[in-house]
Amino acid sequence: MENQDKNYKKSFIGILIFLLLGLVLVVSANIKLDHFGIFKNDLSKQKMLPNIRYIKVRHILKHPNKYDTYLFGSSKVFYINTKDIPKRNCYNMGIPLLTPYETVKYVKIFVKNKVQIKEIIYAVDNNSFRFGKYPGASIQGLDPVLLYYPDTFVEKVNFFSTYLFNSPIVLDKERDKWQDPYIFDSGSISQAIRHQSGKHLETFETFQQSPFKYNNESLALFSELAKVCKENNIKLTIFISPEYYTNYIHSDIPTYNYYKKKLAQITPYYDFSGLNEKTKDKDYFIDFVHYDCDMADLIIDRIFNQNPNTPPKIKNFGAYVTQENIEAHLQSLCDETDLKKGCLPKE
Repeated sequence: MENQDKNYKKSFIGILIFLLLGLVLVVSANIKLDHFGIFKNDLSKQKMLPNIRYIKVRHILKHPNKYDTYLFGSSKVFYINTKDIPKRNCYNMGIPLLTPYETVKYVKIFVKNKVQIKEIIYAVDNNSFRFGKYPGASIQGLDPVLLYYPDTFVEKVNFFSTYLFNSPIVLDKERDKWQDPYIFDSGSISQAIRHQSGKHLETFETFQQSPFKYNNESLALFSELAKVCKENNIKLTIFISPEYYTNYIHSDIPTYNYYKKKLAQITPYYDFSGLNEKTKDKDYFIDFVHYDCDMADLIIDRIFNQNPNTPPKIKNFGAYVTQENIEAHLQSLCDETDLKKGCLPKE
């Protein structure tokens, strides 16, 4: 009986050692391979798409005085070259599926860590009004590329555990798309890529409907962002990004207009959405929702080289919207569509 107990004990210890060795191998492999760029500072040999949101926030916290302006936005702002924004040393914080919650989170982290901030530029789009804390719980919970930068102790434990204990074997070839060597400079991929258009897309006339529903939580987050900026003497500049016209006219325009109206009650903004000669021209777009470098240049020119209170050079492209003129602005947008009824928002 005693010998049997000793054998059980030896077997248990052997299994435990085997499991610990396996765990050490997995952790070591994840640190060595580092598919998502979490543990290394040099991304020159990076092949897979890393966790851009973590890397960009980490870069800013390591260089708190390198920039004074930060452009937040989804992947739509990737082609805005922040070096072209005049009189500002601006970093492009463009992040795939960026939510208002995440934007507020990072601005607060920057403030807490005494990062130099004179201005926050936030590129809003249709989806921005549809997001709460996450674009989707399943996405946030499963995809290591989309995990938010951790701030609290619990967040850090959960965050690094994901990368340390994740399978080091990645077979997804779709992730082999890393091509931004300027993440530690301006943060703008457009430093390397210019003049890409949608001419080569054969199905460009179709559209993509958003899988997300409008969410009132987004409005509370915009209010919180405006409050944080005001309390810390930070200028807040918001603009609504353009999208290809087929995508716009097939969206829920009345509800979109409702959220535009509510946003104007929180803070002024520039509106590049709607129908105009640029959003109808596919040569200014990479795809249905992502505009190219030429469109980005027009956005920069309107916001930073023109008086906001004068009419934009291009009709209905970059109108400066305030609480006082929002009704007239929405009416102007509706006049350009085929919606004769129900285009204006109902309270």
